[in-house]
Amino acid sequence: GRGLFDDNYIRDSKSSQVVISGLSTPKLIANQIVCGKESGVVFTSQGLGKLVGNVIANHTTNVTVCDYSDPIIDRNLIMNSQEENILIRRQGLGTYTNNYIQGGPIGIAVIGKEDIKDTAKHQSSVIRKNQIACHKVAGITIRNSPSVTIEKNFLRKNLLAFKVSSEHPDADQSFKSHISRNDIDYQICIQNPGTSLLLDRNIIRGQLIVEDHAHPLMIRNEFLPGSEACFVKSGKGCLTSNYFDGASIRVSEDSCPVISNNIIKGPSGGIELNESSGLVFRNIVVGCTSEAGMSIGRGCTSVIASNVLAKNKTGVLIQEHASSAFSYNLVGNNTEVGVHVSGAVS
Repeated sequence: GRGLFDDNYIRDSKSSQVVISGLSTPKLIANQIVCGKESGVVFTSQGLGKLVGNVIANHTTNVTVCDYSDPIIDRNLIMNSQEENILIRRQGLGTYTNNYIQGGPIGIAVIGKEDIKDTAKHQSSVIRKNQIACHKVAGITIRNSPSVTIEKNFLRKNLLAFKVSSEHPDADQSFKSHISRNDIDYQICIQNPGTSLLLDRNIIRGQLIVEDHAHPLMIRNEFLPGSEACFVKSGKGCLTSNYFDGASIRVSEDSCPVISNNIIKGPSGGIELNESSGLVFRNIVVGCTSEAGMSIGRGCTSVIASNVLAKNKTGVLIQEHASSAFSYNLVGNNTEVGVHVSGAVS
């Protein structure tokens, strides 16, 4: 099926309002698709085509893409769903660009393998240059390691900017989901075993939380003042070559990350390690005038090596039953104390 459908008003269907399937390639331009019972637009069974400049609002799910469908969805206003504004599942593909997505629980949900026995090769969806705002659960959710590239999006005023999780602990661990060059406020939550993710060159204005044995790779991101990277509840992963401008790194609750080659610049911020292990090396921490450049405490057994800690209020504060290996670090030109050891420290 082909054709051009433009400037129509489609509403109040008892199920889905528009269904595109079977290699059909229609163009839907400048339509208003509102107030249906299920989905506003469904791409299924290798549905193709273009969705450009439409208003799609007030459905259970506004746009659903599944079963090897590969549409182009560009410059639409997609808003106020009851569940997801855009749902990509069951090997759904697609290119999603320049859309304004607002309101409802979830902006975009991308689901990978829904069955651990699924051996199909998952091709990649592309989500680029969208504005995603004001969602009650998350701007973007990623489940079960789908193959997706998410870049150059603006995420604003979502309860969580990203929520990344997996239901299959022994799933393929290769880095399939790529989150790159996005501008993100509020929280990013990466959780559950089996979660593999590359987080690269993003601007982060809130909290990045890694927990529950998740192990993302986070490189070349910029953390703005007041933001922080937190590893909690056995969080893992690699945090390397990032820039923290007045931002901090906090590790606790049996977490075991690798933190390397980061630059952390004050006046606030620094590295705080509690009840954790892992490796902290080749970081530069400078200008933290309000607190210690690095705080090591409460059962920390991390290996801390080859870091530079300079021009901070206190270079390193070691306290509360810490037993870390601290070697080959350069600690200099701190305004009060270079290394302050207190309490029962082994």
